[in-house]
Amino acid sequence: DEGVVKRLSREAHRVLAGWSWPGNVRELERVVTAAYWQSDGPEIDAPVILSILNGDEEYAELFDNSTGVTLEVIKRYGLKQMCQAYEKRLLTEVLQHCSSLREAARWLHIDPHTLREKMARFHLHSLAHRLDARSHTQRHRRRSA
Repeated sequence: DEGVVKRLSREAHRVLAGWSWPGNVRELERVVTAAYWQSDGPEIDAPVILSILNGDEEYAELFDNSTGVTLEVIKRYGLKQMCQAYEKRLLTEVLQHCSSLREAARWLHIDPHTLREKMARFHLHSLAHRLDARSHTQRHRRRSA
């Protein structure tokens, strides 16, 4: 697509012209560049512009293609299995870095009970025991001090 000239549809032009640009020209440039890459065909349509302006890219940094997941893998496993694998990976990573289940739950923005349910679903019992032991040791140290 690079080097291909794309034009704005009339409606896309109206959307851009009617938008209040609180930032500056760089913000306009960012939106048009994102729309260029997201648009199929020779024309950039209003829905693409609107999705960018309305923040549908809010979580784009999470999906910057650094996961190494190919389209073949996605086709083979599907959305549900891919999401479960990613959730298990995130849980494991957070649990390895936290000193308690309560802290891990705070990091994940979920209730500790929900975290325990997820750990059971993904068979992360060994991490739960390690955290429980670590929490017990920390409580014992605080009482001794």
